[in-house]
Amino acid sequence: MSASNLPSTRELMADLFRNARLITIALVIPPIIAVALAFVLPKEYQADAKLLIKPGREFLPSTSLGQNENGLPISTMAEVVKSESEILNSSDLAQDVLTKLGIDGVFPGLKADGNGPALDRAISAFGQQLGVEPIDLSNVVQVSFRSKQPETATKVLGALLADFQARHVTLYSNVASDPIQRQIAEKQKELQDLDAKRIAYQNANGAYSIPEQRASLIQQRAQLAGDLQTVQIKDQALQQQVAYLKKSKASTPATAAIDSETDPSSSGTAQQNLMALQQKEQEMLQHYQPTAPAVVQLRAQIAQAQQFVSQAGGNTKVRTGANPLLATIEQQLLAAQSELTPITSQIEGYKGQMAAVDDSLKKLQDNELEVNNLQRQIDSLNSDLNALRSSLDQARLAENMDQAKVSSVSIIDAPRVQSRPVFPKKTIFALGGFGVGLALAVLIIVVSLSFGNTIITVEGAERILDVPVVAALPRVRPAAAE
Repeated sequence: MSASNLPSTRELMADLFRNARLITIALVIPPIIAVALAFVLPKEYQADAKLLIKPGREFLPSTSLGQNENGLPISTMAEVVKSESEILNSSDLAQDVLTKLGIDGVFPGLKADGNGPALDRAISAFGQQLGVEPIDLSNVVQVSFRSKQPETATKVLGALLADFQARHVTLYSNVASDPIQRQIAEKQKELQDLDAKRIAYQNANGAYSIPEQRASLIQQRAQLAGDLQTVQIKDQALQQQVAYLKKSKASTPATAAIDSETDPSSSGTAQQNLMALQQKEQEMLQHYQPTAPAVVQLRAQIAQAQQFVSQAGGNTKVRTGANPLLATIEQQLLAAQSELTPITSQIEGYKGQMAAVDDSLKKLQDNELEVNNLQRQIDSLNSDLNALRSSLDQARLAENMDQAKVSSVSIIDAPRVQSRPVFPKKTIFALGGFGVGLALAVLIIVVSLSFGNTIITVEGAERILDVPVVAALPRVRPAAAE
C-alpha cells in the first residue's frame, strides 16, 4: 500500500468519532472484566527463603594415594550453585516432601481428578509452583513456593529445605574410612614381609653394619698393601745383593796371600790393612746397598790400599793359600739366597689376601645395594602408610561431620510468606484488560476503514475512488414540518 492510499489524520479522527460508542465499550469492558476476574479467581500466596552455598569440604576434590592434587578438576562456585539448584528441583526431593506432608496436605482435592496417578500429577504441580533462582554475582539461591493457603506454602517450603539439607549431606557423603583401612592393612602386611626379607638377607650374607665392615676391610687392605710393599722392597734388595755377591764371587780368586815378609823399607802392615778393608766391605754389603756412600768410600780406600801393596810387592815375600774372602762371599751368598726364598712366598700370600679382601669389598657392595633397595621400599611403604593414616583421620572427621549433618548449605532467610497474594495481581489484570480494550479499539477502527462502505471525508472519497473531488456539499438536514 502506497502512502497516498493511507487514510489521513482527518479521516482517522472522523472514523474515531463515528465509532466512539464501540470504542468506548472496547476500552471499558475488558478492564472491568479483568479486575472482576482478579477478585473472583482463587488467591495464591508465596513463601520465600534464601540459601547460602559456602565453599565447603564437599566440593573439594578427593585424592587417592599417589595421585597429584594439581591434576584434579576444580569446580567453580557457579557450577556448585547450579548443582545445588538442580538438587532443589529434583523430582525425588519433591516426592519426599509430598510423602511427608501428604498429597492432600499440599494439593487438596488433587486425588479427585482421574488423569493419571495422583503422585505423578502432584510432583508435576509441585515443580510448577516451586521456584529456584540463583542470585547473580553471589552464592545465594532464592527458593519460593506458591500455594492457595499461606500456611501451606510456609510448611511446604520449610519441609523442602530440611529435606534438601539432609539430601545434600547424603549425596556428598563419602564413606572412605573402610577402603583406607583395608589399604593400611595391606601396606602393613607388605611392610612386614619386606622387613623380614631384609633381615633374612642380612643374616644370610652377614650384612649388618656395612659402613663399619667396609671401613675395616679397607683398613685391612691398606695394611696388606703396606706389608706387600715392604716385602717387595726387601726382595728387590736381596736380589741385588745376590747378584752382587755372585759377581764378587766370580771376580774373587780362589787363592790369596796368607802372610808376607816385608822389606824394612816398605810398610809391613799394608797387606793386612787391605785384607781388613776387604773384610769390612763384605760386612757392610750385608746391611747396605753397593751404591751406598759408605760402601763407595770404603771401596776407594781399598783401591788405594791395593795400589800401595802392588808398589811394595818387590820388597815383600808373600805366602799364598785358600782365599778366606771367597769363603765369606759364598757364605753371604747362601744366607741371602736362603732369605730370598720365603720372601717370594710372602709376596704371593699378601697378593692372595688382597684379592680376597677385594672380593669381600665387591660382595659387600652388592649386599649394600640389595639392602638399600629393600630399605628404600620399606621407607616408601612407611611414607604411604603415613599418608594413608592422615587420609583416614580426614575421612573419619568427614564421616563424623556427615553424621552430625554438618554441611556447607545454610539458610540465611527462613521461609516467610508474603502478606499479599502473588496471584492474581489486580494492577496487572487491570493493565492487561486495558491492553485488550486498546487492541479491540484499534481493530474496530481498522475494520471500519477497510470494510466500511461509507465515505465520510473528502480525503476518503479521493482515496477510495482514486479521482479528485471538485466540490463537497455540506450535509443538509431536512426542514422541520410546520
